[in-house]
Amino acid sequence: MKKDAFSTFKSVYQADPHAVYRKEFAFVYNRLSGSIKENSNLPESDYLVIRTRCVTDDNGNLISANYAKLYGPVTTSDSGIHMEFYFNPIENDPNLEADTTKNLLNPRDLGFAP
Repeated sequence: MKKDAFSTFKSVYQADPHAVYRKEFAFVYNRLSGSIKENSNLPESDYLVIRTRCVTDDNGNLISANYAKLYGPVTTSDSGIHMEFYFNPIENDPNLEADTTKNLLNPRDLGFAP
């Protein structure tokens, strides 16, 4: 999705639990050679809404999941992969606003508006 360039809150406020999500986002980095082998490119102007920790029933129906957002760009360095993200730890809650009273990071260290 494209970041909202006119607001301090750059993403949607809630993930869509009924949306069809991509199954993978490929980024393969060879740390020995320092080269990127595969990059689906997430530019700075974009972000991802992620559904993770999915539990489904025998028919493939979603029972539970957690939601997160990941802001572009995704970059690499000798110290690892760098990205800005927010993970909502409350199961089945699609809210993508960081709860700064319960967040592990200081709100100033999030890197984006909660």
